[in-house]
Amino acid sequence: MAEKKERGRFTIKLNENDPTHEAAIQLLERQPPRTKAQLIVNALVHYMNCPAAAAATHPDAGREAIEKAVPFELAAGTDKWWKIDSTDTAYWAVQENINAMRAAGGLPALTMDDALSTTASSRCESFVAGGPFDHSGMVTRSEICASGPLFSAADVCTAWQNSETHYANIMRSDISRMGVGCWFCEADGSKYTYWTVTFE
Repeated sequence: MAEKKERGRFTIKLNENDPTHEAAIQLLERQPPRTKAQLIVNALVHYMNCPAAAAATHPDAGREAIEKAVPFELAAGTDKWWKIDSTDTAYWAVQENINAMRAAGGLPALTMDDALSTTASSRCESFVAGGPFDHSGMVTRSEICASGPLFSAADVCTAWQNSETHYANIMRSDISRMGVGCWFCEADGSKYTYWTVTFE
């Protein structure tokens, strides 16, 4: 295309009643000129698969996924510690919540990093083993931790958002990647969790 069309005008138009529409338009307008077919494909891809854009204008978008719980059914009656990984919805929901906070503050989304998640899980394991519940063992640029009856991504991310120091770490401008770890158990009828998010 020699020049961009009028704002918001596409061969296949986005739903202008949806709050994510404007965010998708802004993303597309930052792209270099493309053919009509490329523009349509990119519009659909951005609109359907860009949680950072959606969260910027509609923080409740995808709320069902964001509230996904830790799979305590695995731990029931075992008295063992379990951990989540990338196959668990709670793992990805932490990323969604954190990126929603960053988008609301005008910051770019963080990508999930497998190595950082391994580190985050190791940090949780150290807490379970009785290591100090502080940042003395931190090996990444930054991290946030939590413990207690925090049974979902929404629970723990709300706690972090309401903590000035944790929120400040989430909103750092010098990070681009993150990893998520959570260890959990059910013992004597009570549920326990340790959470860590590592940042680089």
